[in-house]
Amino acid sequence: MKRNILFIVIDCLRQDILEKNIDNLPNFKRLRDKSLVFANAFATCSTTTPSFASILTGQYSMNHGVRTHHGHRINPESKTLQEVLSENGYNTYAEVTGPLYVNVGINKGFKRYTHRSRVDTIFTKKGQEIINAIGRLDNLSFFFLHLWTLHIPRWILKKYNNQEFGDSPYERALKSLDDKLGEVLDAAAKEDIIILTADHGEGFRIHEGFMNVNKIKFGSDFERKILLLKSKLITLRGRILHKLGFRQTRRIIGHGYHVFDKLIHVPLYMHIPGMNPKEINVLCSHVDIMPTILDLLKIQERCNFDGKSLLGAVAGKEIHDAVYCEAVGCGFAKNVLVGVRTKKYKYCCQLNNDYEKLYDLDADPQEETNIAQKYPELAKQLKNKMLELSRERADDFSKGEKISVKEEKAIKKQLEALGYFD
Repeated sequence: MKRNILFIVIDCLRQDILEKNIDNLPNFKRLRDKSLVFANAFATCSTTTPSFASILTGQYSMNHGVRTHHGHRINPESKTLQEVLSENGYNTYAEVTGPLYVNVGINKGFKRYTHRSRVDTIFTKKGQEIINAIGRLDNLSFFFLHLWTLHIPRWILKKYNNQEFGDSPYERALKSLDDKLGEVLDAAAKEDIIILTADHGEGFRIHEGFMNVNKIKFGSDFERKILLLKSKLITLRGRILHKLGFRQTRRIIGHGYHVFDKLIHVPLYMHIPGMNPKEINVLCSHVDIMPTILDLLKIQERCNFDGKSLLGAVAGKEIHDAVYCEAVGCGFAKNVLVGVRTKKYKYCCQLNNDYEKLYDLDADPQEETNIAQKYPELAKQLKNKMLELSRERADDFSKGEKISVKEEKAIKKQLEALGYFD
């Protein structure tokens, strides 16, 4: 039976922090409690744009071609979820922000693709318009919602900006977002399928930039300009520190620089009316979401998926023995960090130098002790598995369509305004 689908992707949402705070997040918890909860879900990449491309194609980055925020658009041979749904009678809508510009092809197949300013968050007038739109969805609609308020600068409601609601701005921003998530869930119809995940996780520290949401009412253009100015000042501060050589701060906060679990372990909730809620511990990946949705809707489409339907996992069937992951950052990385994760081990390396890490996740969940030299045969075995999954080669960076020089300059300018810098 075909139903409306509300697909929510929360930028920078860490699985471990969400689970730690779940009892104090009533709206995340009510969605969790009525969903299939995939507790071992992992992002394909710790950077936003390639991660979204994997979610919407069911392919790893090497195959859909989007390796970072710019450079290449989605491989013309990669069919997107929204294209398939459109061909099967769905109206397809996207509300996105951040680096998800149309130049990289994420919009391919959406009937309406709206890229909003970073200050037009779910807390603003624009956010209320989005919630209202969810409440008015036509029959057979796919609504794809990207939320940005956990991204630096974190957005915090004034009533939650104290230690009672978390030691860090990140945790307080998560509590603030929970309020609005409740409104989004209330707007959806009872029979709608609701999927929630994150594009990647996040590294954070106690003292970092945030936006106090209650200082203005978000009504007038003047107030919106104030927000944008403050956001730009926080971005400028980061760029100045970067130029002065304080690049190590990017390894303390943010994402994109590695494949540690805090950066790639993501929540994955699927509320499917008629299916009993259940926590499922099979190993899975973003590339499994599109095959699962099509399987659920009984849509047969010949796509070159790297993922598999997760419906078999509901009965306890293992889907993967390992999943691929990578870190590229926001630049044209010559030394992409590629890796593979099993339930017990994490292996990662760079193909054109001798960087190599192997972690025993049972004994070392914080990934602090590299055992690659101690267990070279295991490292070799996992490297071969990684190469099998990704078909990665050091001399072939992307199968995507090359973006023109003019478009590339425009994207880089937009990325700099968001605070991304090489």
